[in-house]
Amino acid sequence: MNTYSIYYNGVKGTYTAIKEGWSWAAFFFTGAWAIWVSLWKVVFIVLIINIFINIFISHLFVAGSDNQYMAGIAVFVVMSFIFGLNGNKWREERIMNQGYNYVGSINANNPKSAKAQWISSKDTES
Repeated sequence: MNTYSIYYNGVKGTYTAIKEGWSWAAFFFTGAWAIWVSLWKVVFIVLIINIFINIFISHLFVAGSDNQYMAGIAVFVVMSFIFGLNGNKWREERIMNQGYNYVGSINANNPKSAKAQWISSKDTES
């Protein structure tokens, strides 16, 4: 089980659930994951950073050398960890900018069941 933060948009009348903490999907799929969850600002920033890092690495090492490949792998691993650590936080910031407000957290197996449990618990309170 994981802990999910629950957000509610009063205008749309919809809930969304985002897992708290580490994001394995963001870690393994970095840029593709950011596109999938519509984090366009992150995609743009990472693209620009990658361009500059690749230019720097290509000027620092001899083209095709083992050092150049190792530096590229090291950059990829660091980026993966950054995405894994921050991915869910970035998603939370994005939905809060879309009018969602944090309403609580709940333990569940997946986001769909987290939303269902939250809504069910609110229905029994009424």
